[in-house]
Amino acid sequence: MVGYTFSVPEALDPKYVFYVNPYNEKNSLTYLSTSSDTNGHILKYRVQGLLKADVQVTWKRFSTGFGGRYYSYMKNIDKFFYEILDGQMFGVKTGIKKYREEHNTGTFIVDYRVSLALKSFKFSVIVNNLMNTQFSLRPLTVEPPRMTQLQVIYKI
Repeated sequence: MVGYTFSVPEALDPKYVFYVNPYNEKNSLTYLSTSSDTNGHILKYRVQGLLKADVQVTWKRFSTGFGGRYYSYMKNIDKFFYEILDGQMFGVKTGIKKYREEHNTGTFIVDYRVSLALKSFKFSVIVNNLMNTQFSLRPLTVEPPRMTQLQVIYKI
């Protein structure tokens, strides 16, 4: 199985004021004033390309398979993460700007599984994030590292 999704989540009115600063109207908030990347007016926190693939081979009682997911680079996030959180306002640097500069090509994740069926039982070993790839689908949230699961299924 292979599937690919591509979307263009575009801000229809990037100059729309969604918050008026009561003390200084010039500092009111719009898409343009709060976005880290306004090229193409892509909405914040959107992954535009997603590719998923899965291959499985079964021979008698044995099965094995690989799954893969590719997430394109999230182009636009809140400017707040760069200007405030990476600055010294809170006394600690998050490193988000450096992380995003180093990880700007998207992420490919590989999963693997193998199983054996014996009578009413199925024993499986499932490894998610086989290559132990460090990735972040949301700012400041690192996704789980490699995880291995042992699974036993009993069919009644």
